[in-house]
Amino acid sequence: TWQPLSFTYGPAGLAEVGTRKVFASDKDNTVITAYGWNAGATESHISTDGGANWNLVFSGKPVDAALFLPNGNILLATAKRYLTTNIYVADSLFRSGDGINWTNLGEYSSAASDKGDYAVAANNKAFIPREHGLNGPYFDVSSDNGDTWNATGYLTEGINAAAVSPTGDTIIVGNTDGVRYSHDGGATWNDAGGGGWGHSENGGAAILPNGDVYVAGPGKIYKSTDGGQTFSDISPDPWIAMTGISHFHYHVPSGKFFIKNGPYGIMESADCIVWTNITGNLNAGGTTDVAYSKNYIYASSASSDTLYRYEIQGVTTGVSAREFQRADVQVYPNPAHDHIVVRNIPAGSAVRLLDFAGKVVYNATSEAESLNIRTDGLVNGIYMVQTAGREGVVARRVVISN
Repeated sequence: TWQPLSFTYGPAGLAEVGTRKVFASDKDNTVITAYGWNAGATESHISTDGGANWNLVFSGKPVDAALFLPNGNILLATAKRYLTTNIYVADSLFRSGDGINWTNLGEYSSAASDKGDYAVAANNKAFIPREHGLNGPYFDVSSDNGDTWNATGYLTEGINAAAVSPTGDTIIVGNTDGVRYSHDGGATWNDAGGGGWGHSENGGAAILPNGDVYVAGPGKIYKSTDGGQTFSDISPDPWIAMTGISHFHYHVPSGKFFIKNGPYGIMESADCIVWTNITGNLNAGGTTDVAYSKNYIYASSASSDTLYRYEIQGVTTGVSAREFQRADVQVYPNPAHDHIVVRNIPAGSAVRLLDFAGKVVYNATSEAESLNIRTDGLVNGIYMVQTAGREGVVARRVVISN
């Protein structure tokens, strides 16, 4: 059942001139409501308790996208309107640590709209797509909370959907010409194999804590177990293929997949193959935007100023993602000669060893709180040990010198 919240987007009449947007962080229950770039008079609001209480963020600024960094900072990309026309252009990037006080980080110039392609990594790297680079589309990347930005390598086609690994090394991009992957933080790009997915502009992409990659397009879902190099079609029953798949999302706290599937509404799945319709009392065809916090799904409506909320079942309890990232995960010896030991990891965690290029050379699930990995067959160099569970990801560098 979808619960209508007492909060409303704004005064009557904005439905004809603005698109109601909603953004959320699945690290906690922070949610932001706003009007999109084509709105008239606008307001955006934030709630840190799942929608019970709200505070004003901006007045008069449409919001293009939001990024929730693992360290608690929020980045908001706003838009502005030319005084003499109804055309909106990119405006500024704002940052806040509490959702109340905002710092203007300066103008930005991306023509990309919010399609799930504004991504962050667990090491607080922020990725924003740039559609019109000198030599093609690319990503701007920041490792200092948005103060400075550096460009990745160029792509040949537009960025319509993207996902970033927890370390920021692997990036998956879906565009009108297929799927691209990078294992070096976007410095170089390669074509993914598996083919036949067509356009993915209406879908999305996700990289799971265990490293599996999913890409969704209109009527198609594909999976990769080698970091996005090759994909296999795992498309579900034909009824999903009858219309476009959009708002594809992997929800870390519950371990579930969600999609908005045209007029059929919102679906959930544990394996991305068998889907359950959870639209309930929500007007499926009239839903303009959806977002996911730790415990809830939020949906905005095209015909009402009401924000709707749905409680996600199966959310794990215990340490938060931020606490898990600070856990005392140990990797030793370092340098390593013939083996390494990974200690203080929750049983059931995914443990991967990646080489300097981002290629996965070891992948396992821990059965206890420590794991022994043989390294005597590996090439000498710098590697990344990555441990991941539903509550977060920890990365440790290790030098292998056989």
